[in-house]
Amino acid sequence: MEFALHGACLGVPVISTDHSLSRATLPELAVQGISSLIIGAACSSALAVTHAVSDNMCARGIGSVSGGVQVVPNPVVIPAVSDACDIGYPDPGMVRVVMVARLTQRKGADLLADIAPPLLADPGVELVVVGEGPCATTMAQAGEAVPQGQRRFRMLGALRRVAAFGVVRRSHIMVVPSLTEAFGIVICEALAAGAVVVATDVGGARDVYESVAPDLASQFIVPCSREGVLDGLQRAVALCRAAPEKYRPSPSRRGYRREIASLYGVETVGQRLERLYAKTVDGFTPHSLWSMLASVWRGNGHPRVLFYQCLVSLCILCNACLMVLSGGL
Repeated sequence: MEFALHGACLGVPVISTDHSLSRATLPELAVQGISSLIIGAACSSALAVTHAVSDNMCARGIGSVSGGVQVVPNPVVIPAVSDACDIGYPDPGMVRVVMVARLTQRKGADLLADIAPPLLADPGVELVVVGEGPCATTMAQAGEAVPQGQRRFRMLGALRRVAAFGVVRRSHIMVVPSLTEAFGIVICEALAAGAVVVATDVGGARDVYESVAPDLASQFIVPCSREGVLDGLQRAVALCRAAPEKYRPSPSRRGYRREIASLYGVETVGQRLERLYAKTVDGFTPHSLWSMLASVWRGNGHPRVLFYQCLVSLCILCNACLMVLSGGL
């Protein structure tokens, strides 16, 4: 926010980019109104990574910027294929489900821990969890409650990105049980690896999944609930058993790497950003130092800008205090 105000006061075009969804937490609510006013007053245009994020920005009043809210996705770089992996291919007849995420409530770790026992009641299913976080203990306890859980439930902890991608390539199904998901790069990576993705219908997950694999998205975008995720996983397991040659993990399994590169590759996204930046700065000419100082003194035609700038430091301080208090409660 502070940089946006500085740019506006100097008369420089400002573009605000939002990569996340507002979750209405106490710290976010405390600064949401002032941040929306600042971005609306100071920015020439705004970027959102999915239509869900764009809708969220408009609901917060950010859609009032002069250039509107433009949707440009995150670029996705698929990790290189590596033989180095902390896990082998599943045994014949076994369907492997994997989750790769930080183990927090927002990423759905509690939700997955809740459905682990009924999911693993099927003796032909194993569950692998990659990641660390505050919900790791809850996840481990869920695995211990399953008969033969030590054999069919594994927690690998945090892995390097290439190693985590290797685990997904050696799995049939990827589960993304997030409570909120602005974009879902992990969905793209799992589809590139050839896994069937079961993802909750939150945020931008549907946008991303349907753009890459509409045939799978129509079946495996599920409600964000215990019953919805469990039902989606059980249907995905049945699909993998019905078409083992297509979905069995192997070095030759075809994924959606080509489709992802055409939609979300660095060059594709970069060209869209360049066009937006060129449109935003069209007609802008750099000012002399004296002109910029005069622009700062006048507030660049925004009577509220300098007032907002005076509030930024107080806003940041209040936000930090609220985060400390909410974390300690």
